[in-house]
Amino acid sequence: MRYFLISIFISVLLSSCWKEEIPIDKVDRRETTYQTIEMGSTYNNVVWYDLSEGQVVKTMQKDAWELLVSRKDGLYYLQLNTALFGQAARTESSEWTAVMSEAGLTYKTDAPSGGIDSLVIGDWMREQKIWILDRGYTTQGLPYPKLKIRCYDFQENGFTMEYGALNSTQGETLFIPINEGDLGLGIKLSSDEIIQVYPVQWDLCFTQYVHLFYDPYTPYLVTGVLINDKAGVRAQRVFQEYDSVDFNSIQENNYSSYSNVIGYDWKFFDLDAGQYTVYPEYVYAIKTPDERVYKLHFLDFYNPQGERGYPLFAFGE
Repeated sequence: MRYFLISIFISVLLSSCWKEEIPIDKVDRRETTYQTIEMGSTYNNVVWYDLSEGQVVKTMQKDAWELLVSRKDGLYYLQLNTALFGQAARTESSEWTAVMSEAGLTYKTDAPSGGIDSLVIGDWMREQKIWILDRGYTTQGLPYPKLKIRCYDFQENGFTMEYGALNSTQGETLFIPINEGDLGLGIKLSSDEIIQVYPVQWDLCFTQYVHLFYDPYTPYLVTGVLINDKAGVRAQRVFQEYDSVDFNSIQENNYSSYSNVIGYDWKFFDLDAGQYTVYPEYVYAIKTPDERVYKLHFLDFYNPQGERGYPLFAFGE
């Protein structure tokens, strides 16, 4: 009897030391949502989408900026607007009047993977060399005049950009204010504008961009989807039917942080039919920074009026 009472006493004592269970908030799982993105028949709109909110968070004309500037780890980075087919060529001179033409230069464009080391100008702007900037084409399909640019006077709160025509003997200057951690500040040299391009929160960006083929090297303008790799969004294609995706079987190490991991080839252009056809069997798993996982596939590329540039997709959690 004494041992029985001792056992009860010990049990009560231990139970008083155990922490009370804390209930875990249930995550509201998103049922299948159908969404049409209005890029337009000429793909002039760049559209940012947030999966957790299930809505478009921003839409801008793709010619609202010509360069993007970011600052990370104390360094500044320049990114071309490849939605306009932007390209750039590096010269070996820092003297403005020593560069008066583009003769002998080779143009390149930013790789669509999104990595800092894949940018043509990137942080090479710190060398203060003169670059020839091909800003690509306006939304009316007209080529922008090429410019020469040079960046200098780097400070904690920004830097100065000099720009002008190829044959100019003196450039105009524009101070670019930017702080540590700023991403996606847009520069439009044709109107001396500096604007915020990226929204605060987004997962997918529907846009035109340049895809690079390497054999031979050929930049090609495509229309597709980029993920927010800078915020930690990752994605992969899963070889399962959309309605029966098993989230538990998705391999963690198959996720990619390349911004073009979804890309453009979920559709193809049928020459015989003269129109695009999507692959609904291409299913993508998308993991957001808060560790939520979504499945997504595309269903159409046309609106009810038969106009292209209106991708319809379904996604769920």
